[in-house]
Amino acid sequence: MKRFTLLTTILTLFICVGISSCDEDNNTSTSQSLIGSWKCIGFKENNMNTIRYIKQPKDCSECFVITFLENGTLEGRSVANGFRGEYKINDKKIIISNFGGTKVGEMGDAGIFIDEIGHINFYKFNESKLFLYTDNKVCLVFQPKTK
Repeated sequence: MKRFTLLTTILTLFICVGISSCDEDNNTSTSQSLIGSWKCIGFKENNMNTIRYIKQPKDCSECFVITFLENGTLEGRSVANGFRGEYKINDKKIIISNFGGTKVGEMGDAGIFIDEIGHINFYKFNESKLFLYTDNKVCLVFQPKTK
């Protein structure tokens, strides 16, 4: 009986340790912050695993950039236009409000970028990338903006 109790205790311990170490996003960091500037490098649509990379305009380091400020506002630039808004974070959910921008003069992926920013509702980090998910089943993929 003691042997059965010992085996049961050991088995239970292994199960508990195994469950607590399982995480769907093992590479996801919870210590990262949205605060700062992020450059969009591509899109993932309809839960696809592959990224469709954006054709970045030459000599435009500010294109496809979003900046999350500490005061709860965001700002950024597509290619031809800027945009602004406000955001609130609750766990990994993000609510974008008072979003404004225009698509006048935008070409290619810039129009998609502007459309989707206002629909962001969830985010996560994976390695050095930021993934912003929209209610349109599009994921915008960002990397930290370099100077």
